[in-house]
Amino acid sequence: GRKPANPAFWWVSGEGEEVKWSFEELCSLSRKAANALSEACGLQRGDRAVAVLPRVPEWWLLSVACMRAGIVFIPGTSQLTAKDISYRLQASKAKCIITTDT
Repeated sequence: GRKPANPAFWWVSGEGEEVKWSFEELCSLSRKAANALSEACGLQRGDRAVAVLPRVPEWWLLSVACMRAGIVFIPGTSQLTAKDISYRLQASKAKCIITTDT
């Protein structure tokens, strides 16, 4: 038999939940996310997007998707206050913020 390929991405939560993506899966998922940012959100190459998310797999997927689409990825943590977020949005002139309901 063949040895399975090493994953391109391997994430483990604090509770032991695992997410593994092959290079093919990461390529496909990041392409879909880049298309969503460009087409559905109307972002163009050089536009800025702020991400305020915990370090979940989608955070990493989003960073790859932004590189693919030429969008400037501005990371933020879920520990930012409303004042911090407001400052980052104004200072960066971001056209998009990506976050969760919390």
